[in-house]
Amino acid sequence: MKEERRFPGYSGDWDKDTGIEAYYEWRWEHDRENFEIEMRQDEERMARESLAEVQAPKKMMSEEMFWSFISLVDDEDTEAAIQKLAGLGVRDIKQFEETLSYKLFQLDTEEHARNIGVYSYKDENEHFLYFRCAVITKGRDFYELVLQNPIHMPENDTCEPLLDLASEAYELRTGKIFEYDTGCDYETFSNHKGWE
Repeated sequence: MKEERRFPGYSGDWDKDTGIEAYYEWRWEHDRENFEIEMRQDEERMARESLAEVQAPKKMMSEEMFWSFISLVDDEDTEAAIQKLAGLGVRDIKQFEETLSYKLFQLDTEEHARNIGVYSYKDENEHFLYFRCAVITKGRDFYELVLQNPIHMPENDTCEPLLDLASEAYELRTGKIFEYDTGCDYETFSNHKGWE
């Protein structure tokens, strides 16, 4: 009777990634120079692909309607805007989120980040997004002024709750969690041209 061969210590399914860590470790120990070159080339390729990824907004809300919701935001209190937006359809909520994302994306530049006062841009600034939100809550005219002239970025002024306005309106309207991917990413450093 032939003895069944067993592999102690591994009980999962084998797939294309099984053992990859061991392979990388072997390459590091025995072929480090070529391995480092390959890893650097992969990083450069991924960076090029990321830059080539075009960010463009999908269907947005009309400017008039968008700014009418923004006018309901009082400092960091978004409740009135949430209530009004929830009274519209799901399509309108998505279009609001699309418009907000695009406007935040447009403000995502190094020049804007350098003009936010005490928290001015260093190598990484996790709060810069919240400063861009504050620009939007100050209305259309101020947003246009700052977009064209970054020196007018408000110093030490944020409005993080603006980011949840559409999701809270959606949940109020449908009772479900808001799952929607916008055409533009508003996270800091997403606007590659703004950080060249």
